[in-house]
Amino acid sequence: MGQKHEKFIFILPNAKLDYTPKEIETFVSMWNDGQPISAIAEKLYIQKYEVGLLVMHCNLEGFIQHRYGGLRGTKPHKWINRHKGVVK
Repeated sequence: MGQKHEKFIFILPNAKLDYTPKEIETFVSMWNDGQPISAIAEKLYIQKYEVGLLVMHCNLEGFIQHRYGGLRGTKPHKWINRHKGVVK
């Protein structure tokens, strides 16, 4: 009768995949400043794996280049407790 179709698995269905120009600008600035992806994720209110996707996209588009320190960057990340301020 009809064709047998396999089920597909959509990966990362909840990932943020849409960014405003301002968010891209913030990301590029932080990337070029050597900020680690954990700091970028915190600033943009996204998960670290979503920053990884953003890194891949921006690199392919030529917005950023590979950098010394890679995803970890060159600057330490000071965690911000939104209720108590900076936490080391």
